[in-house]
Amino acid sequence: MSNPLECMAAFWSSLNPTLQSTLLTNVTTVAIAVAGAIVVLLRIGHEAKNVINQNKQNEAQKLKLRVYEEVATKYEQSSDSIVSLLDFIRTLLLELEAYSKSENKTDDYRRINSRTVEMIKTKTLESSATTAMYGALEKWEIIDPRFHVFKVAFSAISHEIGEAYGELYFKVYTRMPVEFSSNASNNVLMPPKPLSPAELTEITEIGERLVAALNNFLAYVFDLRVEMQNLLLGDLFAPHKARTRIPKDKSLIVISLESVREFRIWPIVGRIVLSLPGA
Repeated sequence: MSNPLECMAAFWSSLNPTLQSTLLTNVTTVAIAVAGAIVVLLRIGHEAKNVINQNKQNEAQKLKLRVYEEVATKYEQSSDSIVSLLDFIRTLLLELEAYSKSENKTDDYRRINSRTVEMIKTKTLESSATTAMYGALEKWEIIDPRFHVFKVAFSAISHEIGEAYGELYFKVYTRMPVEFSSNASNNVLMPPKPLSPAELTEITEIGERLVAALNNFLAYVFDLRVEMQNLLLGDLFAPHKARTRIPKDKSLIVISLESVREFRIWPIVGRIVLSLPGA
């Protein structure tokens, strides 16, 4: 059997030069056309892949913005409610201190503008806003499992706030005037119970503990805001980053996703567990 290459060579030699030239030209043209088509198809495929990837990035960025807006709304509402409760507690403590030092307690109790009903309402709003923030964090925890550390921190500090608020409430609810109406046009103000110096000291200590816990909660909300901005908005504003909080008191806790492994909230959780009934 003859070698195929030898057959092809023999066939080629049998052709006249003009036909050989024509065949070479046609083959070359076809080869160039095929090569060009392949290059075009490869380029189209590459560009299509880039478009798909860009669309994915655009959709991912849209989702990040939506998540940020949702969580930001919740933590801003929580922050506002904490500030309102802080303002109420601070004002109440100042009013009770002024009243305890007053020489005309028969009339000066009217200067206490804080009311038990308002205290309950303010705390209820804070609790509702905080619960809504928890819900938003749980809903989007998949974006970064490390955000679980904020849930732990908020749960721990919420326990401290609830404990201090409960103690304070039962100490002060009878120390605020009570308004009631004897008829439709006459509001009567019932005086509060007298307040001894020792009782004022105890109330002040509890109130300061509550204020400290609320301030810590505000600080944690600030930390959450920083981490959410850097994680979800970082690509839009790179290389800029939101600055991590640096407290002057180095014993205070700063929550950061980068330092979750060495996070120092666990001693707080331990204290809470040990303080629970039956622990």
